[in-house]
Amino acid sequence: MNWNDLLSKERLGGKIEIPYDQEKYSMSEFEKDYWRILDCSAFRRLQDKTQVFPLDKSDFVRTRLTHSLEVAALAKQLVAMVYKNIDTFTPSTIKERYPFTSENAQFAADIVACAGLLHDIGNPPFGHFGEDVLHSWFENNLNELTYHDKETDK
Repeated sequence: MNWNDLLSKERLGGKIEIPYDQEKYSMSEFEKDYWRILDCSAFRRLQDKTQVFPLDKSDFVRTRLTHSLEVAALAKQLVAMVYKNIDTFTPSTIKERYPFTSENAQFAADIVACAGLLHDIGNPPFGHFGEDVLHSWFENNLNELTYHDKETDK
């Protein structure tokens, strides 16, 4: 396993213009991804969606935006904990064969933080119950659905 290949800094999209001195205040490509997600309208729309917690005793409303931020923070902390355990408990022979540096750990933490931010984008309302309803509807109605090409229907 080559961590440098797995944690590739190469991006498929266009280059992002950085409005500050990149030499003085450097950011990894993964940190830039995090900021791209925060600036994405699909992510910001999560503030308008309620995060459903069945049988919750509290009466305050939580949004999917808040939930996604919490998941991102938790995911990043878990990577830090895993790295600490790898560094502490892994035999040196394995560490030499599969080096996992502190820089790799930071990149991995940034990646899972991005995944935490993104994990609820595109999900239907009402969480897993909503997914079950959609699945059931398509299972019962997919055979009746047909595609009509406007050009051939004339």
